[in-house]
Amino acid sequence: MFSFFKKKQVDNKTQDSSVSKQGVNWTRSGYTAEKRIAFEEIIKPYEPAPGVIPQAVIGLDSGQIVQNIPDMGMYSEWLDNYYADGLGFFGYPRLSEMAQRPEYRKMVETLAKEATREWIVFKSKSKDKAERIEEIEKEFDRLRVKDIFYKASEDDGFFGLGHILLDFGDHNPSSLIQPIRIDASCIIKGGLKRIVNVEPIWTSPNGYSALDPLDSQFYKPKNWFVNGRIIDSSRILTFVAREVPDLLKPAYNFGGMALTQMAKPYVDNWLGTRRAIADLIKSFSIINFQVSAQQLMEQCFDGTNTPKGIEGLFDRVQGFNQMRHNQGTFVTDKETEDLKSIAVPLGTLDALQAQSQEQMASIAGQPLVKMFGIQPSGLNASSDGEIRVWYDEVSSYQEHFFKPQLERLFQIVQLSLWGEIDPDISFEFVPLWQMDDKNKAEMEFTKAQTDAIYLENSVMTPDEIRQRVANDEDSNYSTVDLTGEAPVVEEPDLMDEVPTNETMEEAST
Repeated sequence: MFSFFKKKQVDNKTQDSSVSKQGVNWTRSGYTAEKRIAFEEIIKPYEPAPGVIPQAVIGLDSGQIVQNIPDMGMYSEWLDNYYADGLGFFGYPRLSEMAQRPEYRKMVETLAKEATREWIVFKSKSKDKAERIEEIEKEFDRLRVKDIFYKASEDDGFFGLGHILLDFGDHNPSSLIQPIRIDASCIIKGGLKRIVNVEPIWTSPNGYSALDPLDSQFYKPKNWFVNGRIIDSSRILTFVAREVPDLLKPAYNFGGMALTQMAKPYVDNWLGTRRAIADLIKSFSIINFQVSAQQLMEQCFDGTNTPKGIEGLFDRVQGFNQMRHNQGTFVTDKETEDLKSIAVPLGTLDALQAQSQEQMASIAGQPLVKMFGIQPSGLNASSDGEIRVWYDEVSSYQEHFFKPQLERLFQIVQLSLWGEIDPDISFEFVPLWQMDDKNKAEMEFTKAQTDAIYLENSVMTPDEIRQRVANDEDSNYSTVDLTGEAPVVEEPDLMDEVPTNETMEEAST
């Protein structure tokens, strides 16, 4: 390993000097007190909650803990803004508190809802798989797969890590530590009982490899502690949307960066802007009351020769404040007093507040109309383009975040139902962007015109066109049985249409 991964033997003076160099002046980041943070505090492994790891068990981590690093240029400046920029793992208690704030919750829930709104559809290359597809759909409904994956997306957004446990009914510790293979010899019919979400605060990795990059378990946990039990990783569907570098994975409990943590600096800016604007609106108008302060302070209390002093000035100001409303009249001495109103212009406050909202939405990649329900303003303004881009973002999120684990669950469900995996059955995500009835009708009309042109020019036969319509899942006739030959349309005999004398006489009468 590199030399800076080895612990150095230093005396107290040297160690104090190094700490001083790595110390951070937090006053530049808005903090009032100075705090000193060592680099090993940033990347030290995550400490799980009590009870997650049994006291008698020691983790099988083969990685080395960083003890010291050399002095590096710009290190102190980078560390100075470390937490101010939302870097470094916050810990699950703090992330749980942040999940209560609506700004964080809205962006996480919007992504999870959109990613599971239309969900998936099962398909088959063969026409005789309808019964099996119906069985899979019922099994997915029984397992509540859609709701469970929605919660996994939420957990990843709030904590940077989501877990789904596969419950096969056997909770014996000796069984839970055994891996699950995707074959009929390991997963029996009816073996999958349920699937359940587990928040990452109740989990901790038990062992991983940090030595050999060619190892399949390199920085990938082999098994997990789940509230005192060791469960093999093959029995857990793990979701990480935003992975961190390998050096930081132990500090993040082998999860990733939470969406809420990424958005924290921008949410803080929004909260500060909102608070500042509210305070400004509350006191945007300042009254400049010019009085003869010396004369007011020399006034005496009633029945005495004792000057009021500063109280005399305050009495005058208090009298003004009590009458300060639209139904009040205030009288001033035209020789010694004057009254002026100083107002702060409020014309651009809405633009400043809107910019803070847009910054929050940009981190989540969500259009304002989806995140906040704010419609675009201006002449002929439309959010259709933003919605299309957002749907593309959700589609790529589904492929990256859901599909690998959904494929694994799909195979396990088939083995649990039939004891085999049917290669003819597959699934795909339903697109979020769909045409309305008018656009669908126009599309059908265009297809019909194209078929008519092909038929007229002898490019295709009626049977081939009929087959195309039968295979078109978006067609209005997808549910109609179009097997067999196309019906023959008899052309009228032109000789039968030649008028005779009798028909002409009948027509004239």
